[in-house]
Amino acid sequence: MAEETKVDKLARRIKDTPILAGLIFVGLILVALGQFTDSIDKILSFIDKRATRRESRSQLDPDSPPPVLLPENLNVLVFDAATDPNAYARIARALRHKYPGIAVQSNSAWANRYEMESSLIFFQGEENRTYAFQLSDWFPGPQEVRDYRAKPDGFFGFSPERDLVIFVGNDWPGILEVLGERPTQAVERTDAALARSPAAHRK
Repeated sequence: MAEETKVDKLARRIKDTPILAGLIFVGLILVALGQFTDSIDKILSFIDKRATRRESRSQLDPDSPPPVLLPENLNVLVFDAATDPNAYARIARALRHKYPGIAVQSNSAWANRYEMESSLIFFQGEENRTYAFQLSDWFPGPQEVRDYRAKPDGFFGFSPERDLVIFVGNDWPGILEVLGERPTQAVERTDAALARSPAAHRK
């Protein structure tokens, strides 16, 4: 007959002692509950930190220095591609306020105009690639960045002096917020606004 191990002895003792078995069972339940509670605390703490960071970002001082540094005299053209007919003008104004050294112009009409859910950023010249991607990383949402000289995709007529061309889409509220302004509720575009005669991209 094989020699009884310590584990076998312990198992037999627990089996023969219902009270001890019950205590062990209760202990295991308490340990499991403790681990579950700890996990819940960690999850709630993570959610709270995310919410705090989001709230802090929304309450940034509008006059605080922007995290993206744009050079003086950078030429930026802002186009209207959102449902709200005032969105593009507000973004252009916020850019001028945040970056007083850059040249910002805006236009509400462009050839074959359509609304975009996400904003689109074109850059002209490799020296401006970094600024386009930095703005896209800073702005909330997945803005697409394209090299106008390599991938115009049906867009045309940008003057060569335009360093960045931004088509402001329906993600404009988040962009406006990081630029230091609190967006108001969007208004519906009127039929008259939708029927604006298209103009060439060149301004």
